[in-house]
Amino acid sequence: MRFAIPSYNRVIELGSKTLKTLEGHGINKSNIDIFCVKGEIDEYKQRYPEYNFIEAPLGMKEVRNFIFQDYYKEGDYIVSIDDDIETIRMKNPREWEESCFCDNELDLEKEMNIAFKECEKSGRHLWGLYPVENHFFMKNSISYDYKFCVGNLWGVIVNKESLLVGIDQYEDYERCIKHYLKDGGMVRLNYLCCKTKYISKGGMGKVREFKKSQEYLTSKYPNLFILKQKKDTLNPLLKDSRVKGQVSLKHKFVINMKQSTERWNKYKNDSSFTRWPATCRDDITEEIDKRMVSMWNLPKKEHLNKCGCFMSHYRLYEHIVKNKLNDVLILEDDAMIVGDLPNVYPRDCITYLGGYIHGCKADPKNKEKDIIITNFKNGINYYDKFFILMTMSYILPTWQVAEELLDYLNTMKRWRAIDWLLCRWTKKHAALYPAVVVEEETSSTIKDKKVKTNIHYQLIKWGEDAMIESNKPKISVKHV
Repeated sequence: MRFAIPSYNRVIELGSKTLKTLEGHGINKSNIDIFCVKGEIDEYKQRYPEYNFIEAPLGMKEVRNFIFQDYYKEGDYIVSIDDDIETIRMKNPREWEESCFCDNELDLEKEMNIAFKECEKSGRHLWGLYPVENHFFMKNSISYDYKFCVGNLWGVIVNKESLLVGIDQYEDYERCIKHYLKDGGMVRLNYLCCKTKYISKGGMGKVREFKKSQEYLTSKYPNLFILKQKKDTLNPLLKDSRVKGQVSLKHKFVINMKQSTERWNKYKNDSSFTRWPATCRDDITEEIDKRMVSMWNLPKKEHLNKCGCFMSHYRLYEHIVKNKLNDVLILEDDAMIVGDLPNVYPRDCITYLGGYIHGCKADPKNKEKDIIITNFKNGINYYDKFFILMTMSYILPTWQVAEELLDYLNTMKRWRAIDWLLCRWTKKHAALYPAVVVEEETSSTIKDKKVKTNIHYQLIKWGEDAMIESNKPKISVKHV
């Protein structure tokens, strides 16, 4: 991780602000690169001889493009910071206390490592901080969607294509837009911000042309950048007008048997869905047949169907990893979408959108299976005291999560049904409540079933112990 500081006409201010701030946080001076124009570089070197200086062109657009197109390499981990940062501020992480800043508790290098790790896990390249110095507005959270990462301090895993900017003013907006188009979002630490003056002498070295930059962005990215009237000024805003309360998932696959054309019909006219050819039982090799575990009395036909279901998902995981796909929705062809798909979901685990509850301890005398899980709240919930079965509908947030899943499956000597293995794969599970995907009223291509899923994740099996009051199951759930 290296620190890049472009500076112009701020020889004294650089030392009294940004360099002092970084030194106060114990950042190694040998990891700091300072970019200056030819006419000033000697003066900078004379005052700060322990730092690395690089001659760079004049102008914000020019220096940004030089830094990331010419100087650093693809894949480098770089923190870009302006030359006039007075301090870096952190919101009090203790929600039960009065809202305030607690800058003395900030471990800056640790937080930056966290930001890069979140980029790696989520498949993002860009991270940033909250744009306004106001702890009342800030939140103790990390977001991954389409949000503005202000240009005074940000980090990036260098991807040259997304870092090439065409304007001086609002170049940070264009950088965010381009990373959103590539990655589907950016990582933002909403509990950190910078104290700085946004318009001060020096810095850019060119006349500020706000209107020209606004026209450039509204013309080039009409669906992703808007100007909102606020009193007598126009404020820039990042907003994807193509998404109107609907899903931000980038890839939606439907696993479909070749002969089940009628099941594909409900998706084929929507170009956002991609048909993924299912593996049929006739294509199952002897090796896969023997590796799959089934009950002794399961008919051979159903056993091979189970193998086919497993391999359909397995091959799709391979495709996701090979092509580094993020934000993937996986549906089986008997899935019916009955609600709005989520815009936000965990980045480090699978999120179920429908299925059955299994392994929940409840009153075995209670014959009512359509039980609403009262501890679930609307939205994403984490759970750990039961399983959700079925691979009818779930989200793989990043290709890295799919890779971890493949590694887990490949280390197993024997396989079982894919939904059961996903339940056992990790201790962290998430589900959207109420369910937005249920089963279509068609017969199963694996085996006959008498019940269908509903939006309440109905119970399909009870434990032996009665742990229920007023016929309501006690379930450990954490709402996100």
